[in-house]
Parts: sequence; C-alpha cells; structure tokens
Amino acid sequence: MQRLAVAALAVLIVGAGCGSRSQVSKRESKPANLLQSRDTVGHVPKEPFLVGAGDRRVVLSPSTDQSGELCVKATTQDGAATQRRCLGPGSPEPVVAFVGIGGRSEKRVDWASLIGLARGDVARVTLQLQSGPPRTLKLRRWPGFDWSGFSLDPGAGGTMSVDLLGTREVNRPNELQAYDAKGRKLMDLELSWVYGPCERDTPCEASVPPKKWQDVQDPFLGASGADPAASRQAKEIALRDPLVARLLTGRRYVFMPGSDWVDCDNSSIGVFLQVYVADPIAYEGDFSFASYNHASGKPYDESVWHLAFRNATVLDLSVDLHRKQVVGLDPTDSDDVRVDESKSHVVKEQAVPDDNLDCDGNPETD
Repeated sequence: MQRLAVAALAVLIVGAGCGSRSQVSKRESKPANLLQSRDTVGHVPKEPFLVGAGDRRVVLSPSTDQSGELCVKATTQDGAATQRRCLGPGSPEPVVAFVGIGGRSEKRVDWASLIGLARGDVARVTLQLQSGPPRTLKLRRWPGFDWSGFSLDPGAGGTMSVDLLGTREVNRPNELQAYDAKGRKLMDLELSWVYGPCERDTPCEASVPPKKWQDVQDPFLGASGADPAASRQAKEIALRDPLVARLLTGRRYVFMPGSDWVDCDNSSIGVFLQVYVADPIAYEGDFSFASYNHASGKPYDESVWHLAFRNATVLDLSVDLHRKQVVGLDPTDSDDVRVDESKSHVVKEQAVPDDNLDCDGNPETD
C-alpha cells in the first residue's frame, strides 16, 4: 500500500525552471478510443485445457464476456477456483497464467504447476523457476482460436534446497516472460505471489494435523495491492484520458498490478497504475505530476512539466477515483528513457514546494 509516488524529475532535468508552454508546430490527430479496442478471440475451444491428473489436476476454462473480451478461470478437482478474469478494459494482456499448488500437509507444498493462455502475437513464452535455467514452454494451438495455451506439469520443476538444514522444497514457477516473433518482450509476470495455507500472514500452528490440500491462484491478482474493482475503474479512467490514449494508440501495452493510493488518514484517494509498453515512446508535451507536501495539508499537490523524451517503455499513472481523473503521468521511469533537457521545463509550479516530510511531519527516508 502506497501513499504517493513523487516524480523525481529534477534528477533528469538539471537546472530546469519556469517557462512558457511550447507551441506545437503541427496538429496532432485525435487519439483512438482505447476502451473500444477488442481482441478477436475466434472460436473458443470446447475441449478442456488442463494440466496434471487426479488431485493435482487444474483445468483452465476460457470464455468471452458480453463485449467479446476473453475471460478465463482456473479450477481444481476439489472445487478451488480463481476469480473469472476478463482481459479488458482496453488491449488484452499478452499472457494470463495461474499456478496450481498442493500438498499432503498444510505445512508443506509438495507440488506446483502452471497453466495459461498467450495472446496471438506471442511467439515464445519462457519460464524461470526458483532455481535452474529458464525454460521455453511449448505453445499449444487450436484451430480457429487466436490464443495459444502453455503449461508446466506438477513436479516438472524438480526440488531444491532452501535452507542450511537441507530442507527440500518444490522448485516453483517464479517468473514468466512473453516475446513476439522479433524477440521483443511483451510482458514480464511475477509468479511468486502464490502461497500455501501456512505461508500466509497467519502461519499454521505446530500442532495442526496433516491435511491433504490443493489450490490454484492468480499471481497477478496476488501481486496487486489494489482492489480489483478499483483497479478496473482506474484503468477505464486512464484509457479515457486524452494524453494516455495518445501515447498508447497503435502500441502494444499491458497494465501491471496496481496499488492503492491512500491519504495520511488511510482514506482512499485512488490507484497507482504502471503501464509497460512493448514499443518505445518518443513524445513532447505537457505532463501532470502529483506530489505530497506535508505543509500543504492536502492529499497531494499538482504541477505540470513540459517534457521531450524518447525510448520510454514505462508509464506511471496516479488516478484519483474521486475526481475520476489522471492527476499524475510520469514517462521517465524506464531504464533507457532519454529526456531532452533543452526542451523540458516547468509549466506550472506546485503550490507548496516539497518539504520532504512524511505524514507525521518527520523527514522522509529512503
């Protein structure tokens, strides 16, 4: 849970000061309505797509919602199931994956598996387990269906030592990456947000009797610190924003797990979203930034920077759900982004300068 992400543009733009808004020499075309962007899934297979057998079986059920967006849900033999997750709003995610786990006792994870779907433009999916080299997963294709399936059987990862006592645990799925035919990365999905019954916030007591169990979990939702409904609302607000739409139109992008944006009294402001863009962005224009100033007494303060940049692959968004507005958009977070300092300047100063104090008025520490 985060309070606010402060844009550290001063590091990138040395000596930037106030200046007038730059005039755009040519009129930009109107951005597309990204909320109307729908993926053509084709004919969803009727045959079951599953991994494992018996009490280690996990079945993936694809379907479509009323708007034609692809939805999926994973279930186990004993009835454990993930939430039905549709891949909108906006462009569908390159991959969606679920991790199955189970054991003979709630204190142990004896097996782990993986099952998922990859978008039509995904040519290769690689899996990094907790130990060992990356693996390229075989893609299963169905006639008339634009998505392909991938999986890892229970026990296929082997075992690994996890401590000095020699305790051996299942080598679980850790990270999934999707690439297009030219080798460009479309998505990087962390899979480790999956836990057994005794690995959650409240661990099992030593006296708990052995009990066989199985489960399937969605690591994407596990990594998200924001409520799924709030995240969906924030995405819809973001995709309606003219500048966000202009930056994403014609590009392949994916929203990564969001996090709650809360005020100092822990009341909700909105959601922080991060968008990964496979095709780097070059752009010049005005960007709003939200930052926290203890002296202002407000949940956040706003400023506007004129930025000229290239090679941006990450957009950090601050979405105020009360105002239904994107109040912060930072395109400078990706490793290889290049900001043209000669063309970048402050358009609107924030009302109160940063005082580097936290909610209690104490100096902020890294």
